[in-house]
Amino acid sequence: MRYKEAGVDIDYADFIKKRIKKFIPEISKGRFAGIYKINKDNYLAATVDGVGTKLILAKEIGYLEGIGIDIVNHCVNDLLCVGARPLFFLDYIASSNLKEIEIYEIIKGIDKALKEHDAFLIGGETAEMPDIYNKSMFDLVGCMIGILKKENIIPKKLKEGDLIYGISSSGLHTNGFSLVRKIIKDKNISLETKIGNKKLKNLLLIPHRSYFKILYPLIIKNRIKACVHITGGGFEGNIKRVLDEGLSAEIDFKDFEVPEIFKFIQEMGEVPEEEMFKVFNMGIGMIIIFSKKDEDYIKKYFKKLNEPVYFLGVIKKFYGKKVKIYYRR
Repeated sequence: MRYKEAGVDIDYADFIKKRIKKFIPEISKGRFAGIYKINKDNYLAATVDGVGTKLILAKEIGYLEGIGIDIVNHCVNDLLCVGARPLFFLDYIASSNLKEIEIYEIIKGIDKALKEHDAFLIGGETAEMPDIYNKSMFDLVGCMIGILKKENIIPKKLKEGDLIYGISSSGLHTNGFSLVRKIIKDKNISLETKIGNKKLKNLLLIPHRSYFKILYPLIIKNRIKACVHITGGGFEGNIKRVLDEGLSAEIDFKDFEVPEIFKFIQEMGEVPEEEMFKVFNMGIGMIIIFSKKDEDYIKKYFKKLNEPVYFLGVIKKFYGKKVKIYYRR
């Protein structure tokens, strides 16, 4: 089964993004967040995103606080990919019937995640539109503003020989849920199914991880050249966003141990390997790229934090494909 069969066409979404790119200022093109210069040395960064159809599972299972955490951390990570720290956040919640949503639980999750980043919820919008949304359905969107200094803007210019490392995800984060839900429905899989010692429903609703606290100190010390948030479009679609002309990224997953939840999804849905890496984060939620000379420093930094990092590949001269991925054995 492929994502397109679940109603999501990543290739067409990329086509649309390319068409509208002409309306975006040059400094913001291709970035995970837009950048706006406010004075000589300081910039604002802005990002907006949603939680997708993870909302449907969260409502069905009864854990809406988690999607509040999801939307904040997703936005924090996108800001991080340009070198920004978060300042404030606004939410948009729309539904066919607001009475059927535990809005308080969503906002509680948003507030919890914002406090982790010393950021604030300064407003938002709630809309009731029964002619737009199906019965009992709703949507959650978040907009986050951050600040950064000119010297800390990333991605910086990459070069041949730069190293590519990955940092673990907490789970699916907020991508691929339309495909997951279709597999669950078509294969009649119970959400109570055990994977290891955990239930499927609990694994699916683990909140999106924030990488701010572990990566921002490296960014402001200019130890990291690029961060890549593995979201919609997977590895190839996101890594190519930070590559300069004349460069390619070569990624090797042959020795990486993919978490069981992804193996379960692939097996149950008979999803091709390449499709899995295009749709899901496969256990790597953030990629960092840095100079070879900084490798010892960065490895010691993560060892001190007791945070595993995984060598995935190198930056090479362009050889016909922007991102070359060697999949698992």
